Amino acid sequence: MGTKRGWRTPEFELIIRDDLQEIASTDAPVHKGLIYRIDLRAESAVKSINSAVSYASQVTDQLSAVYGTAIDYPVPQFSIDVDRAYQNRELAQVLHNVPILHEPRREYNHQAYLSFYSRLDRLRLNDGKSAMRIDRALHYLRNSYLEQDPIDRFEDSWVALEAINPLTRRKYSRPTTYKRKCKNCDRDLFCRACNAQVCEGDNASGIDYIITQLLGQTQDAAKRLRTKRIDIVHARTGFAAVLNCIGELTQLAQRAVIAGTLDFLGFSKGEVSSLLQTMLPIATTPRVIVSATLENLSVEALKTYQKYPQLYLRCCECVTANRLQAHSREALPLAVQLLIGIQHFQGNWEILEMNLPVQVDSAIAGPAPEVIARKWNSSR
Repeated sequence: MGTKRGWRTPEFELIIRDDLQEIASTDAPVHKGLIYRIDLRAESAVKSINSAVSYASQVTDQLSAVYGTAIDYPVPQFSIDVDRAYQNRELAQVLHNVPILHEPRREYNHQAYLSFYSRLDRLRLNDGKSAMRIDRALHYLRNSYLEQDPIDRFEDSWVALEAINPLTRRKYSRPTTYKRKCKNCDRDLFCRACNAQVCEGDNASGIDYIITQLLGQTQDAAKRLRTKRIDIVHARTGFAAVLNCIGELTQLAQRAVIAGTLDFLGFSKGEVSSLLQTMLPIATTPRVIVSATLENLSVEALKTYQKYPQLYLRCCECVTANRLQAHSREALPLAVQLLIGIQHFQGNWEILEMNLPVQVDSAIAGPAPEVIARKWNSSR
């Protein structure tokens, strides 16, 4: 950026500056990235974090396009209340160094994979084009599991569905067109010039069949899935509306890819049901948000601080069922306790709440763990 740059809109004010770090005292500072500071209005410090990331992403999208440079996703650090009407400050801190708490695994089932592989290999010999469609579907399904952005996860799962859609449509002789209806009376439209009903192409009839017949979902669920895809691809609505229920619909699409693939390969309905499992994500460090109240800290006093107050993780304790060290994280922890400290602040403070996501698979999950956050005073 060369120097700090500012953006001002009705929704937010943003300042971006270079993150210059000294590697050694004798070397010139090294550019490590960009630092974002956003001022905005929100109900709480915690809620402001998601809004800030969204606004920062909009600006980085613009910078990336104008300068032809890949820019990584903005990583949230903390948010602090600067409302002059109150003497207490709300501080929300994002902890990025919490250890992995749950790392579930599934054992390799040779018989299940051999059955799948042999059927796909047979299809590859007899119908190479259909096998290539399944290969494409499986590739994008795995990409969907790995994506970090929720919209990317949905789009990859839909591309996987599109790959097998013609296979299901051909197998069950599903129509490739649908009759258009009048928006006022809901009757089929009829063209007098060609003496025929008005029809349009239906490119999702195979997907609809998988959703309604193989997964037993309603026609409304299939319609919601198609509508979400149209909203995203054709930019019919804003990000807030797009993100609404996108996780639920992505899971539906991912299950549909598996169900449609197995059905086309000739697995029975019982076998399909047994192989439909919740996707286990790659276990990563959880992003934990802790919020606290800093007592008797005015905005004027805060301006005199050389560094903002910061919460940090002192230690983490997990209670788990007795098992070998190599498998210690496979089971959901029974209880989790985080000891939180504070730095660059000498006054009284209290923890408000903590958001600790724990990855759970429905096939192996137990009761949700009890999660406790305790504050740690350096005077102890």
